[in-house]
Amino acid sequence: MNDQQQLEKLMALRQQRVQQAERALLEQQRNCRHSAEQLYMLEQRLSDHLHAVDEHEQHWFDAAGGSLTGPELEDIRQAIDDHQRETASLDHQQREQGQQHQAHQEEREQRATEWAGKVRAHRALEELSRRHDRKRQSRQELYAELELEDATPRGGH
Repeated sequence: MNDQQQLEKLMALRQQRVQQAERALLEQQRNCRHSAEQLYMLEQRLSDHLHAVDEHEQHWFDAAGGSLTGPELEDIRQAIDDHQRETASLDHQQREQGQQHQAHQEEREQRATEWAGKVRAHRALEELSRRHDRKRQSRQELYAELELEDATPRGGH
């Protein structure tokens, strides 16, 4: 295999690596968008839940102005416990999703860095190939000029 063939093979390999890195980056960008959407939905659920808890607490406070029976107080206590468990669960899910989203963002940044490095390497190889082509062309032109000079009769004899 000559130098030109080796260079072409290397360039094809570099191009494949650039494409693989680009696909990995695009996949990670999709993961980031998805995890951001999930995080937003959890934040919205938590916000809606806390708003509902506030409304229930206001209702219970208003109801406490009157006389509440033992079963009614127990129902309120149970509802408060249920709200606290749900709030804790949503907080936990939100923290986990936030951590997952952060991990996806870090992975995306790593993939972007890898992709950029592969693109730079491929471009450097393309530049090397262009230089190699220009040198080869210059050599061919010099050889053609030498052949022309050799073929031209000298001194008129």
